Amino acid sequence: MQNNIIENLKDLFKYSSENVVITDYDFNILWSNKSEDYFLFGGKSCRELFQNEQLPLKSGEYNVKQNGLTFACRIINYPDCENGIYVIQTDEEDIMFSFIKCHGIQEFFINQAGAVRQAITGITLSSSSLHKALEEADLYSDQKYLDIIMGNCYKLLKTVANTTELIRYTDGSIIIKKIDVSTVLKEFTKKCSEILERNIEIRTEVQEDLYIKADMERFVSCLLSLAVLVNGKNPENNIILFNAEKIGRFVSITVKADRSGFDGSSRVFTRTS
Repeated sequence: MQNNIIENLKDLFKYSSENVVITDYDFNILWSNKSEDYFLFGGKSCRELFQNEQLPLKSGEYNVKQNGLTFACRIINYPDCENGIYVIQTDEEDIMFSFIKCHGIQEFFINQAGAVRQAITGITLSSSSLHKALEEADLYSDQKYLDIIMGNCYKLLKTVANTTELIRYTDGSIIIKKIDVSTVLKEFTKKCSEILERNIEIRTEVQEDLYIKADMERFVSCLLSLAVLVNGKNPENNIILFNAEKIGRFVSITVKADRSGFDGSSRVFTRTS
C-alpha cells in the first residue's frame, strides 16, 4: 500500500518546478524530485527544520528556518500510509525576497531611499559649512562631533545602498556571470587612460586564467572605487597599480599607489574555473 502511494506521488510531483520531498514520520527523506543537493533539504533528514513543531505535523502551511533564512513550505500528511509519510513542498525562496519582489514594496523602498539620500546631502552641506565656521573660530575640538554625525550619515547611506542593491538583485537587473578578470582589467585600464588623459596612469599585473562570478556593472564599479580610494589617500602619486592573483580558491585584487604598497586597498572574490 505504502509503495503504491509513494509511486503515485512521485508521478504527480516529479515535474514540479517546486522543491518536493517525501519523508517518513521521522523526516528521513525517501524521495526528492530534484537531483541537486539543495541546501534546504540537504542530507538524509530534515528533522531539525520542524523541531519546534508539534508532531505529527498536520497538513498545512509552515515557516521553517535554516541558516538564518525563513522559508515557507506546505505539508501534506498521509497518516494511512503504513507508519505515515509527509510530502513537503517549498519553492526554496526566502520570505524576505518574496516580500520585496512586490512592485509596490519596491517602489516604496526606492522612494524612501531617495528621500534619505536627499536628507544626507543636506546634512553634508550644512556640516561642511559648520565645519569651516568652527575652524575659522579656532574651535577645533568641537569638529569631532561633526565627524561623528557624518560617520553615522555614511553608515545610513550604506544601508540604503545595500537595500537598493537587494531590490535590484531580486528584480533580476543584477546578472551574475563568469568574468575574465584579466580581460576586464585591461579594458578598464584602457578606458581610464582615455578619460584621465594620462593625468593618472593605471598599470596592471594580472595572472592569466583568472575567473570570478559577479555582476559586470558592480565589478567595474568596485574597480573604480578602489582606484579612487587609493588615489585619494595619496593624490601626489600619478601611477596606480592593479594586481590580481589566485590565492587558493579565491582571486585577490590589490590596488597600490606608485608601486610602493603604501596605502593599498584590496578585495577578494570567489574564483570559478
